[in-house]
Amino acid sequence: MENLLNRFQEITLSDLIALLALILASVSFGWNVLNEIRNKPRAEISVMIANMIQVGSNVVDKNDYLAITITNIGKRPIKIKGIGYKGYKWWFLPKRFKQYIILPKKLPIILQESEDHMESFPYKPNDFKELLDHNFQELFCYDSVGGNHYLPRKKVRKFRKEIQDQKNKKKG
Repeated sequence: MENLLNRFQEITLSDLIALLALILASVSFGWNVLNEIRNKPRAEISVMIANMIQVGSNVVDKNDYLAITITNIGKRPIKIKGIGYKGYKWWFLPKRFKQYIILPKKLPIILQESEDHMESFPYKPNDFKELLDHNFQELFCYDSVGGNHYLPRKKVRKFRKEIQDQKNKKKG
């Protein structure tokens, strides 16, 4: 114990400055790592089935459209390259996923901070058979650096219910 006290008495001003510099450098490094993680490109995706109305005219399009909106919610620009969805098929016991790519009209596109982009497709049940058969599992967009940005599961369930309601409305 006495040896330890003698060591603390021998600490000089330069030792204290070096210790303070070490603590500040560690805090600065941690802060930069945290900012790098937080500032990665992020996108939010939403989907709906809707009708279109042209503003300024009385013409209402009675056709349904699948509208997909992509919003940049990160602090960096993001280049969106495509949109896809994943469905599954039962082949005996294992569940096998099958991915589909939706061919958009205006992609790739670079979205700045808080910008959004909407793609709409004529909604024909035969074109989106996996969506109608409840095989629809995930809707996603992918960016230029290989990141996938998914529609949250809660919204997937809500959209599946909307599809089922549309299907029942058409029958009834």
